[in-house]
Amino acid sequence: RKALKLPSPRLLVESLRVSGFTYLDRRIDKDLDEVALGQRPPDAIAVNPGNSNVIYAGGCEGSAASLYKTTNGGGLWFSSSTGISSDTMYDIAIHPGNNSIVFAGTRNGLYKSVNDGATWTNKGCVGVKSVLVDPEDPTTVYAGTSYGVYKSMDTGETWSSLNEGLRDSCITSLGIYPGTFLFAGTREDGMYR
Repeated sequence: RKALKLPSPRLLVESLRVSGFTYLDRRIDKDLDEVALGQRPPDAIAVNPGNSNVIYAGGCEGSAASLYKTTNGGGLWFSSSTGISSDTMYDIAIHPGNNSIVFAGTRNGLYKSVNDGATWTNKGCVGVKSVLVDPEDPTTVYAGTSYGVYKSMDTGETWSSLNEGLRDSCITSLGIYPGTFLFAGTREDGMYR
């Protein structure tokens, strides 16, 4: 099948499952490229804002979290999970000012890599379902967890709770209007700001 022709070079990455294998599709003003990536669709995809050839895809394989990375736009994928000990990966975020810093949200905590995903260190905040790096102040990182919203002002090294007023503490998504509002989507109680 053919990808849609876009009016200007833009990147679209999406996952699909065909005949028991997961494919990541990368479309950029050309035909569709399909890349086999494992037995389950990824739960998280992040494209490096400084180099769209670098893409991370994470999820679960068997009973372990998995993270794959490509540096050539999807031509070749390799495992990038060294140091991650969890059963599921829910979200991936890339530091906008230093693309070597990557965050991965898992059930066992928020993992941080400072070397382009080569190795990972758990920085706490268990049950992380969503990760957000403030685009205007990238030292500020937010983690949406099964237990509420947490904020770090030192690029994920220490965390403080932002849960006052939340009726549902299971945060499934985060969004930001920089300098003004943080938005938190919950599993069963709508969205908070």
